[in-house]
Amino acid sequence: MKVSSVKSAEKIKFLKSSQNKKSGKFLILVTAPFESEDVINYLLIVTKKVGNAVARNRIKRRLRALIYESRILMNSKTGYLFIAKNAIIDSNTTDLKEEFLKLISK
Repeated sequence: MKVSSVKSAEKIKFLKSSQNKKSGKFLILVTAPFESEDVINYLLIVTKKVGNAVARNRIKRRLRALIYESRILMNSKTGYLFIAKNAIIDSNTTDLKEEFLKLISK
């Protein structure tokens, strides 16, 4: 299954306006129904409050890797918006992966 980042402004607004939110220690997950075939749509938000540019890029790389590894568990008819919290900077990989899997499986 393909994994693709959401790029269109209307889809981003649609994802942000969704009321289906789940929260954890490191991430907030917002989901919304999407009409797509065999493509997992995701959007990552890591604000400047989280850290400097190097830290933010590292967080995005870690999250993209988790999305790619977990694509079998994710639904292609759902859009995923991942918002990073400040605590993600100090997280280790196993804790982040555990929370990520818990959030997408709810």
